[in-house]
Amino acid sequence: MLVRHTVPHPSLLPFVETYWCWESEAEPAGRLPRILPNAECEVLLHYRTPLRTMSLDGTVLKLPHAAVAGPKTRPCDLLPGLEGDQPGPIGIIGIRFRPGAFRLFCRLPADGLTDAILPLEEAWGTVSRELLHRLQETPDWQRRTRLLDDALLKLLESRQPARTPVDRALSMLRSMQPDGRPAVRAVCDALAVSERQLERWFLGRVGLPPKRYARLARFQLTLIRLLEPGATPSGLLPLEYGYYDQSHFLRELRSLAGAPLASFLEQPDFLSFFYKTPGASSRNLEWNQNGEGERCHEAVEVQRLDAARDGGHP
Repeated sequence: MLVRHTVPHPSLLPFVETYWCWESEAEPAGRLPRILPNAECEVLLHYRTPLRTMSLDGTVLKLPHAAVAGPKTRPCDLLPGLEGDQPGPIGIIGIRFRPGAFRLFCRLPADGLTDAILPLEEAWGTVSRELLHRLQETPDWQRRTRLLDDALLKLLESRQPARTPVDRALSMLRSMQPDGRPAVRAVCDALAVSERQLERWFLGRVGLPPKRYARLARFQLTLIRLLEPGATPSGLLPLEYGYYDQSHFLRELRSLAGAPLASFLEQPDFLSFFYKTPGASSRNLEWNQNGEGERCHEAVEVQRLDAARDGGHP
Protein backbone atom coordinates (compact mmCIF):
# COMPACT_ATOMS: atom_id res chain seq x y z
CA MET A 1 0.00 0.00 0.00
CA LEU A 2 1.36 3.39 -1.00
CA VAL A 3 0.42 6.11 1.51
CA ARG A 4 1.02 9.82 1.00
CA HIS A 5 0.57 12.81 3.32
CA THR A 6 0.94 16.43 2.24
CA VAL A 7 0.28 19.70 4.05
CA PRO A 8 -2.09 22.10 2.27
CA HIS A 9 -1.55 25.67 1.06
CA PRO A 10 -0.46 27.93 3.97
CA SER A 11 -3.74 29.85 3.83
CA LEU A 12 -5.60 26.60 4.48
CA LEU A 13 -3.51 25.38 7.42
CA PRO A 14 -5.83 26.86 10.08
CA PHE A 15 -8.63 24.71 8.63
CA VAL A 16 -7.07 21.65 6.98
CA GLU A 17 -4.68 19.29 8.74
CA THR A 18 -3.51 17.22 5.78
CA TYR A 19 -4.18 15.79 2.35
CA TRP A 20 -3.62 12.06 2.17
CA CYS A 21 -3.77 9.31 -0.41
CA TRP A 22 -3.91 5.49 -0.25
CA GLU A 23 -3.19 3.50 -3.38
CA SER A 24 -2.73 -0.20 -4.10
CA GLU A 25 -3.92 -2.98 -6.29
CA ALA A 26 -6.49 -5.37 -4.81
CA GLU A 27 -6.00 -5.32 -1.03
CA PRO A 28 -7.15 -8.29 1.10
CA ALA A 29 -9.72 -7.62 3.82
CA GLY A 30 -8.01 -7.02 7.15
CA ARG A 31 -5.14 -4.98 5.69
CA LEU A 32 -6.94 -1.67 6.07
CA PRO A 33 -6.98 0.14 9.42
CA ARG A 34 -9.83 0.47 11.87
CA ILE A 35 -11.27 3.99 11.94
CA LEU A 36 -11.41 5.19 15.55
CA PRO A 37 -13.73 7.78 17.08
CA ASN A 38 -12.55 11.32 16.33
CA ALA A 39 -13.80 14.87 16.02
CA GLU A 40 -12.63 15.60 12.45
CA CYS A 41 -14.57 15.73 9.20
CA GLU A 42 -12.93 14.21 6.14
CA VAL A 43 -13.68 14.53 2.45
CA LEU A 44 -13.11 11.21 0.64
CA LEU A 45 -12.52 11.15 -3.11
CA HIS A 46 -12.21 7.72 -4.75
CA TYR A 47 -10.49 7.56 -8.13
CA ARG A 48 -10.61 3.76 -8.07
CA THR A 49 -13.09 1.31 -6.53
CA PRO A 50 -14.84 2.98 -3.55
CA LEU A 51 -14.11 1.46 -0.15
CA ARG A 52 -16.69 -0.02 2.19
CA THR A 53 -17.15 0.40 5.94
CA MET A 54 -18.25 -2.26 8.40
CA SER A 55 -19.61 -1.30 11.82
CA LEU A 56 -18.99 -3.48 14.84
CA ASP A 57 -22.44 -5.01 14.45
CA GLY A 58 -21.49 -6.23 10.97
CA THR A 59 -23.41 -3.63 8.92
CA VAL A 60 -21.56 -2.98 5.64
CA LEU A 61 -21.87 0.32 3.74
CA LYS A 62 -20.47 1.10 0.31
CA LEU A 63 -19.01 4.61 0.22
CA PRO A 64 -19.92 7.10 -2.53
CA HIS A 65 -17.19 7.99 -5.01
CA ALA A 66 -17.13 11.45 -3.40
CA ALA A 67 -18.18 11.57 0.25
CA VAL A 68 -17.88 13.56 3.44
CA ALA A 69 -17.47 11.65 6.71
CA GLY A 70 -18.40 13.53 9.85
CA PRO A 71 -17.11 13.22 13.42
CA LYS A 72 -17.28 9.66 14.71
CA THR A 73 -18.34 8.47 18.15
CA ARG A 74 -18.05 4.77 17.20
CA PRO A 75 -15.28 2.77 15.51
CA CYS A 76 -15.68 1.02 12.19
CA ASP A 77 -13.55 -1.19 9.98
CA LEU A 78 -12.60 -0.43 6.38
CA LEU A 79 -13.01 -3.01 3.64
CA PRO A 80 -11.85 -2.91 0.02
CA GLY A 81 -14.54 -2.19 -2.54
CA LEU A 82 -15.72 -5.04 -4.73
CA GLU A 83 -15.54 -5.51 -8.48
CA GLY A 84 -17.86 -8.42 -9.01
CA ASP A 85 -17.05 -10.69 -6.07
CA GLN A 86 -13.36 -9.76 -5.89
CA PRO A 87 -11.63 -6.88 -4.03
CA GLY A 88 -11.01 -3.96 -6.37
CA PRO A 89 -7.95 -1.68 -6.54
CA ILE A 90 -7.70 1.08 -3.94
CA GLY A 91 -7.28 4.70 -4.93
CA ILE A 92 -8.57 7.33 -2.51
CA ILE A 93 -7.63 10.93 -1.74
CA GLY A 94 -8.66 12.45 1.57
CA ILE A 95 -8.90 15.95 2.99
CA ARG A 96 -8.77 15.92 6.78
CA PHE A 97 -10.28 19.08 8.25
CA ARG A 98 -9.45 20.30 11.71
CA PRO A 99 -12.26 19.90 14.28
CA GLY A 100 -15.04 22.37 13.54
CA ALA A 101 -13.44 23.60 10.29
CA PHE A 102 -15.54 21.80 7.67
CA ARG A 103 -18.56 23.86 8.72
CA LEU A 104 -16.73 26.89 7.26
CA PHE A 105 -16.66 25.27 3.80
CA CYS A 106 -20.35 24.40 3.52
CA ARG A 107 -23.75 25.23 4.95
CA LEU A 108 -24.61 21.78 6.32
CA PRO A 109 -25.27 21.77 10.08
CA ALA A 110 -22.35 20.10 11.83
CA ASP A 111 -24.52 17.96 14.10
CA GLY A 112 -26.14 16.44 10.99
CA LEU A 113 -22.74 15.01 10.00
CA THR A 114 -21.98 13.22 13.27
CA ASP A 115 -21.58 9.46 12.67
CA ALA A 116 -22.70 10.00 9.08
CA ILE A 117 -21.15 9.54 5.64
CA LEU A 118 -22.93 11.63 3.02
CA PRO A 119 -22.45 12.19 -0.72
CA LEU A 120 -20.15 15.20 -1.01
CA GLU A 121 -22.57 16.74 -3.49
CA GLU A 122 -24.92 17.47 -0.56
CA ALA A 123 -22.26 19.80 0.85
CA TRP A 124 -20.50 21.15 -2.23
CA GLY A 125 -22.96 20.69 -5.10
CA THR A 126 -21.42 20.38 -8.55
CA VAL A 127 -17.98 21.31 -7.17
CA SER A 128 -17.65 17.74 -5.87
CA ARG A 129 -18.23 16.15 -9.30
CA GLU A 130 -15.90 18.57 -11.05
CA LEU A 131 -13.14 18.07 -8.49
CA LEU A 132 -13.38 14.28 -8.61
CA HIS A 133 -13.29 14.28 -12.40
CA ARG A 134 -10.18 16.49 -12.48
CA LEU A 135 -8.43 14.32 -9.89
CA GLN A 136 -9.20 11.19 -11.91
CA GLU A 137 -7.69 12.85 -14.98
CA THR A 138 -4.56 13.97 -13.10
CA PRO A 139 -2.21 11.13 -12.08
CA ASP A 140 0.54 13.34 -10.61
CA TRP A 141 0.25 13.74 -6.82
CA GLN A 142 1.64 17.28 -6.62
CA ARG A 143 -0.75 18.47 -9.31
CA ARG A 144 -3.57 16.79 -7.44
CA THR A 145 -2.70 18.67 -4.24
CA ARG A 146 -2.79 21.94 -6.20
CA LEU A 147 -6.27 21.04 -7.43
CA LEU A 148 -7.33 20.47 -3.82
CA ASP A 149 -5.77 23.79 -2.78
CA ASP A 150 -7.53 25.68 -5.57
CA ALA A 151 -10.94 24.11 -4.84
CA LEU A 152 -10.76 24.81 -1.11
CA LEU A 153 -9.44 28.34 -1.50
CA LYS A 154 -12.30 29.12 -3.87
CA LEU A 155 -14.85 27.70 -1.42
CA LEU A 156 -13.28 29.76 1.37
CA GLU A 157 -13.28 33.05 -0.59
CA SER A 158 -16.96 33.71 -0.11
CA ARG A 159 -16.95 32.82 3.60
CA GLN A 160 -13.96 34.84 4.88
CA PRO A 161 -14.06 33.12 8.29
CA ALA A 162 -12.85 35.01 11.34
CA ARG A 163 -11.61 33.47 14.57
CA THR A 164 -14.51 32.93 16.99
CA PRO A 165 -14.85 31.93 20.66
CA VAL A 166 -15.44 28.35 19.49
CA ASP A 167 -11.93 28.27 18.00
CA ARG A 168 -10.50 29.42 21.32
CA ALA A 169 -12.56 26.83 23.21
CA LEU A 170 -11.38 24.04 20.88
CA SER A 171 -7.78 25.02 21.43
CA MET A 172 -8.21 25.24 25.21
CA LEU A 173 -9.94 21.88 25.55
CA ARG A 174 -7.39 20.10 23.38
CA SER A 175 -4.40 21.60 25.18
CA MET A 176 -5.84 20.80 28.61
CA GLN A 177 -6.48 17.12 27.79
CA PRO A 178 -9.51 17.37 30.04
CA ASP A 179 -11.91 14.77 31.33
CA GLY A 180 -15.36 16.17 31.64
CA ARG A 181 -17.17 18.86 33.50
CA PRO A 182 -14.45 20.69 35.48
CA ALA A 183 -12.43 21.47 32.33
CA VAL A 184 -15.53 22.50 30.39
CA ARG A 185 -16.51 24.79 33.25
CA ALA A 186 -13.03 26.37 33.17
CA VAL A 187 -13.44 27.12 29.46
CA CYS A 188 -16.86 28.63 30.10
CA ASP A 189 -15.40 30.85 32.81
CA ALA A 190 -12.60 31.98 30.49
CA LEU A 191 -15.07 32.83 27.72
CA ALA A 192 -17.75 34.22 30.07
CA VAL A 193 -20.47 31.93 28.68
CA SER A 194 -22.74 29.30 30.19
CA GLU A 195 -22.16 25.59 29.68
CA ARG A 196 -25.43 25.43 27.74
CA GLN A 197 -24.26 28.19 25.38
CA LEU A 198 -20.91 26.45 24.85
CA GLU A 199 -22.68 23.20 24.04
CA ARG A 200 -24.90 24.93 21.46
CA TRP A 201 -21.81 26.43 19.84
CA PHE A 202 -20.05 23.07 19.70
CA LEU A 203 -23.03 21.17 18.29
CA GLY A 204 -23.47 23.78 15.57
CA ARG A 205 -19.80 24.02 14.64
CA VAL A 206 -18.16 20.71 15.61
CA GLY A 207 -21.10 18.31 15.76
CA LEU A 208 -20.17 17.10 19.25
CA PRO A 209 -20.79 18.48 22.73
CA PRO A 210 -17.65 19.92 24.36
CA LYS A 211 -17.30 17.12 26.91
CA ARG A 212 -17.36 14.49 24.15
CA TYR A 213 -14.87 16.49 22.09
CA ALA A 214 -12.52 16.74 25.08
CA ARG A 215 -12.77 13.02 25.72
CA LEU A 216 -11.93 12.14 22.10
CA ALA A 217 -9.09 14.68 21.91
CA ARG A 218 -7.44 13.25 25.02
CA PHE A 219 -7.89 9.67 23.83
CA GLN A 220 -6.44 10.48 20.41
CA LEU A 221 -3.37 12.26 21.83
CA THR A 222 -2.64 9.46 24.29
CA LEU A 223 -2.94 6.70 21.70
CA ILE A 224 -0.72 8.56 19.22
CA ARG A 225 1.96 8.95 21.87
CA LEU A 226 1.79 5.23 22.69
CA LEU A 227 2.01 4.18 19.04
CA GLU A 228 4.64 6.67 17.85
CA PRO A 229 7.60 5.02 16.11
CA GLY A 230 10.26 4.21 18.66
CA ALA A 231 7.96 4.86 21.62
CA THR A 232 8.20 2.56 24.61
CA PRO A 233 4.69 1.87 25.95
CA SER A 234 4.62 3.09 29.54
CA GLY A 235 2.01 2.77 32.21
CA LEU A 236 2.87 6.33 33.26
CA LEU A 237 2.00 7.96 29.91
CA PRO A 238 -1.81 7.94 30.40
CA LEU A 239 -1.30 9.84 33.65
CA GLU A 240 0.23 12.72 31.68
CA TYR A 241 -3.09 13.11 29.86
CA GLY A 242 -5.28 12.98 32.94
CA TYR A 243 -6.19 9.30 33.17
CA TYR A 244 -6.26 7.98 36.72
CA ASP A 245 -3.99 5.06 35.86
CA GLN A 246 -3.12 2.66 33.05
CA SER A 247 -6.22 0.51 33.56
CA HIS A 248 -8.40 3.64 33.22
CA PHE A 249 -6.94 4.31 29.77
CA LEU A 250 -7.18 0.65 28.73
CA ARG A 251 -10.87 0.61 29.62
CA GLU A 252 -11.33 3.80 27.61
CA LEU A 253 -9.49 2.21 24.69
CA ARG A 254 -11.79 -0.81 24.67
CA SER A 255 -14.83 1.45 24.99
CA LEU A 256 -13.88 3.81 22.16
CA ALA A 257 -11.83 1.55 19.86
CA GLY A 258 -13.51 -1.79 20.51
CA ALA A 259 -10.12 -3.52 20.74
CA PRO A 260 -7.23 -3.96 23.21
CA LEU A 261 -3.99 -1.99 22.99
CA ALA A 262 -2.10 -5.11 21.83
CA SER A 263 -4.08 -5.19 18.58
CA PHE A 264 -2.70 -1.73 17.66
CA LEU A 265 0.83 -2.39 18.88
CA GLU A 266 0.88 -5.38 16.52
CA GLN A 267 0.28 -3.01 13.56
CA PRO A 268 3.56 -1.05 13.25
CA ASP A 269 2.23 0.97 10.31
CA PHE A 270 -1.15 1.85 11.88
CA LEU A 271 -0.31 5.53 12.51
CA SER A 272 1.22 6.05 9.07
CA PHE A 273 -2.20 5.54 7.49
CA PHE A 274 -3.34 8.72 9.23
CA TYR A 275 -0.25 10.76 10.10
CA LYS A 276 3.24 11.52 8.83
CA THR A 277 5.45 9.22 10.88
CA PRO A 278 9.13 9.74 9.99
CA GLY A 279 11.30 7.10 11.58
CA ALA A 280 8.67 4.37 11.55
CA SER A 281 10.92 2.31 9.31
CA SER A 282 13.79 3.82 7.37
CA ARG A 283 13.40 1.23 4.60
CA ASN A 284 9.74 2.16 4.07
CA LEU A 285 9.87 5.96 4.16
CA GLU A 286 10.69 8.42 1.45
CA TRP A 287 10.42 12.13 2.22
CA ASN A 288 9.98 14.73 -0.49
CA GLN A 289 9.84 18.49 -0.13
CA ASN A 290 8.64 20.69 -2.94
CA GLY A 291 8.27 24.45 -2.95
CA GLU A 292 6.52 26.61 -5.50
CA GLY A 293 6.14 30.28 -4.66
CA GLU A 294 4.21 30.49 -1.40
CA ARG A 295 3.07 26.88 -1.69
CA CYS A 296 5.28 24.46 0.18
CA HIS A 297 4.38 20.79 0.37
CA GLU A 298 5.94 18.20 2.62
CA ALA A 299 5.02 14.69 1.51
CA VAL A 300 5.78 11.26 2.83
CA GLU A 301 5.32 8.13 0.81
CA VAL A 302 5.10 4.90 2.78
CA GLN A 303 5.56 1.82 0.65
CA ARG A 304 4.27 -1.12 2.67
CA LEU A 305 6.21 -4.32 2.12
CA ASP A 306 3.22 -6.61 2.48
CA ALA A 307 5.05 -9.63 1.15
CA ALA A 308 7.75 -9.18 3.79
CA ARG A 309 5.06 -8.85 6.46
CA ASP A 310 3.60 -12.16 5.27
CA GLY A 311 6.94 -13.90 5.53
CA GLY A 312 7.69 -13.70 1.81
CA HIS A 313 9.98 -11.37 -0.09
CA PRO A 314 9.22 -7.89 -1.37
